[in-house]
Amino acid sequence: MKNLHGLSEKISENDKRSIDYAIRRIRAISSDEGSFIQLELLYYEVLSIARTYGNEINENTMLAGLKQIESNEYKHAQERFKTSSQKIGAIQKFRVAIKKELSLWIKA
Repeated sequence: MKNLHGLSEKISENDKRSIDYAIRRIRAISSDEGSFIQLELLYYEVLSIARTYGNEINENTMLAGLKQIESNEYKHAQERFKTSSQKIGAIQKFRVAIKKELSLWIKA
């Protein structure tokens, strides 16, 4: 039987702790341009956690959610902008999207 996130197994307690820690780190990171690399590193860290539950997007909704963020908010945040406020706005959207997705995982 699959749970809320389409996984055939529950998220391990160790992974939940790692995800909770990632959420706290995301909250501590600002949305300025200098912090973007920290957000990218956290994104790839949680992506590796999601991959431990399978590499197929149609079977692993945790991975599917992160891939959706990658194709939308992450790609947008990587673009060049005319003003720094536009870049900060894109980084903020990426930051919030990761935090929301991870919060769903904790509730599973």
